[in-house]
Amino acid sequence: TGPYASGDPDIIEYQLLLMKLSGIDGVLIDWPGITKLYDYPLLVRNTEKFIELIGKVGLNFAIVYEDQNINIAFNNNTITNKIGTAQGDMTYIETKYFKNSSYIKIDGKPLLLVFGPQTFQSESEWTQVFAPLNTKPAFFTLWNESNEAGKNASGEFAWVYKNHLDDLNGFYSKTYSGIKISSAYPGFHAFYQEGGWGTNPFKIDVSLQTFSQTLDLALQSNAP
Repeated sequence: TGPYASGDPDIIEYQLLLMKLSGIDGVLIDWPGITKLYDYPLLVRNTEKFIELIGKVGLNFAIVYEDQNINIAFNNNTITNKIGTAQGDMTYIETKYFKNSSYIKIDGKPLLLVFGPQTFQSESEWTQVFAPLNTKPAFFTLWNESNEAGKNASGEFAWVYKNHLDDLNGFYSKTYSGIKISSAYPGFHAFYQEGGWGTNPFKIDVSLQTFSQTLDLALQSNAP
């Protein structure tokens, strides 16, 4: 399709149909919060255009919260109250997304992931962040980070790092009482350098072997 806009309804429909035809059940949407800074409002708008079409093709979705943006906004002097801003984000998520019939739930609770935590790194902070919610989420942190959410965390999800097979094996084999979400991928290529954000951290060449290895590990792990 060439260069495209993420808010283009034709592109969204095309991508969602490709997902559906490929056997994908749902999507996890990286979400910046409602703070008016940088491209955050545009990303929220595009998220909601995406969600408008998700149900029509029979896919489910959940939100991955970028709590690091709270620190970014605070250091930018855009906000003064970190907890209050995050509470506003949670209220928005509950009102706009949790109630959607296509929203993913685990044991009756709406699924919420965080890419971190990177701003709030204690159980008491997350308890405060979730205080306005009527229904507490099934909350998942990045792998090995659930201690930063304490009793608020339901589990952890795998990501991808440089020594990726060792990292995945370590994650799957460790003893953990919560739920583990596994991951599989054909490769990894960050575009930080091309986007003007510094050097790319690492690259894993795309290959069928990489996909087979990571998928086999995921299936053997008995994680969802």
